[in-house]
Amino acid sequence: AAAVLAGTKLREDDASRVLSWESGGVNSLLVDDRAGVQVVGSTAIDALHIIMNRTTYESERGDTTASAAAAAAIVDAKTRRGALLLVTAHRRENLGAPLRSICDAVLALVARYPNLVVAFPVHLAPAVQAVVRTKLTCLQAKAGAHRAESPRSPLGCDRIHLLPPLDHATLLRTMANSRLVLSDSGGLQEEAPALGVPLLVLRERTERVEGLHVGAAKLIGTQPESILREASLLLDSYGAESGCYAEMAKVRYPYGDGTAAHAIVAALLARKSELIALKTASG
Repeated sequence: AAAVLAGTKLREDDASRVLSWESGGVNSLLVDDRAGVQVVGSTAIDALHIIMNRTTYESERGDTTASAAAAAAIVDAKTRRGALLLVTAHRRENLGAPLRSICDAVLALVARYPNLVVAFPVHLAPAVQAVVRTKLTCLQAKAGAHRAESPRSPLGCDRIHLLPPLDHATLLRTMANSRLVLSDSGGLQEEAPALGVPLLVLRERTERVEGLHVGAAKLIGTQPESILREASLLLDSYGAESGCYAEMAKVRYPYGDGTAAHAIVAALLARKSELIALKTASG
């Protein structure tokens, strides 16, 4: 049997043994008989459940610096009795002006919410590093410089934690401790709904529409005004029994419930049994 992603072209005789990772992709599969497609969910959600169910945790890469930096951001938010905002941005279409706009929105949010702490794992791509660190790093006054001559840091920049890239487990645990996620990541669009953390998608379009359809994510683009408006609506409604935050923060599984691996193995074994039976019958 073949486990495939939506959009993969298959031979006609493969139609009876296709495993698709999400239901929306079934209509995109170039097969003649969609009745032969079995939806199993994404194995990423299986991994999420395994990681989040661990009673002890160590960085998967042994990178204690990165995991310690993420933990410091979580502690900072708790110490301030505030909220943690997780931000990621790295997609090619968001480089340049869109990424600068995202950073402007982050600065506007920390200026508006004095107890908001930001965890921003910065992608290693030079085009990302240059923009994010230039826009969001607190400026240091030169020794002996007159105050009026010293560079002025953005308001609230001391609450922005620019983190090294995080391993998967550290990223999931940071997201689970966040009140809100701003991201252009495809993977986070699958994982945030399973953690019950509202996600604002920093893209103009996305192929992962299931999260949008169930109300766990919202596509908002990269304009600072849009990011500030949508994030504020969620942050301001936090704690209310009803409202946009309560609605988006429900745990949902649009990309699978964590049983994809078992379903794939069961389908493979079933197909194997069918092939053995056919071979036996044919002599």
